[in-house]
Amino acid sequence: MLKDKWKLIFILISLILIVVVSNYFTRDKYTVTNEDTIKKVASKEKFELLNYKIVNTVDKPFSLIAYKDHKRIGVGMLTIVNGQEEFVSELEIQEDKKQVVQTIGRKSGSPYLALFINSEEILMFGKTISITFPNQRTQTKKMNVKETAYIFISDSSDTRFKPFEMVKVK
Repeated sequence: MLKDKWKLIFILISLILIVVVSNYFTRDKYTVTNEDTIKKVASKEKFELLNYKIVNTVDKPFSLIAYKDHKRIGVGMLTIVNGQEEFVSELEIQEDKKQVVQTIGRKSGSPYLALFINSEEILMFGKTISITFPNQRTQTKKMNVKETAYIFISDSSDTRFKPFEMVKVK
């Protein structure tokens, strides 16, 4: 009787180990992204690459890509899962050259804000762009006259994120 209990315990432990090990080997494996992969995806998807931000320091590495596709501007996410490139166009809006700056952002998951600058004056004379996220952390980037899009990624998922309230161009 005692021998049967040990057999049952051994079988249960073996089943648990098999499930845990098989789960480990069948889960999706994410690979880091790089500039060459981003350029390849831009060519394949047939959009104009405006800017990108590579985030390889997380469990599931990804890149955010700001792009222009005909008269639309947008942000997409690139991941490499199990060796396959996966590009998902997250947000797109109609390009409106009458607006000085257009923004696209996400406030959950990996919150970000993408700015698309349409003003020649800002592009010529702007020196920096600063954004303060709801957690009061400020990010500043130097401007480049040739860059019309900038991507800022927050380090928290604060739902108070309101893109239009935090941009300063100097």
